[in-house]
Amino acid sequence: MPNTSEKPRGKWSSAAQILILFILLVIVLQTFGYSPAGLSSDPPSALRTYGFEIKNQTGGLYLYRPAPPTGDIELPAPSDSISPGGTSRYEVIAKWFKDTSVSVVYNVTDAQMSNLGILSFKMSVYGGINTKFDSVETDAPIKYSESYGNSAHQLIIRNN
Repeated sequence: MPNTSEKPRGKWSSAAQILILFILLVIVLQTFGYSPAGLSSDPPSALRTYGFEIKNQTGGLYLYRPAPPTGDIELPAPSDSISPGGTSRYEVIAKWFKDTSVSVVYNVTDAQMSNLGILSFKMSVYGGINTKFDSVETDAPIKYSESYGNSAHQLIIRNN
């Protein structure tokens, strides 16, 4: 007669299950920036970067950036000017569950460097995954549109 008081044993002992759960807990805590001593440290700084391109498709107008961009930018920043037909690419840092952005202001000039107005905008990453141009404003004789290509959001500048 078989002994019915013994419990059937599975492939995993309870000690192995506890060990696996402990290892998973350590991985999760390290991912979100908790040290083994229980003190909070900075979480991983960058999830990744997202590309944003500014395309100057004007006939004879130049974009000149008089000050460095501000915000969560991956350095080095692109060139200070964009000639007609040129493109400038920014990489905005994305962070876990946080909104990040880079603000830029360009002077719009003609070939003689006469200032015709400004173009300002913000390149935003929401929650580490969604990207968008925000607060695009200009008083220069240009128009703009948005597109996506070359693995980047694009702000395309044209003559008015």
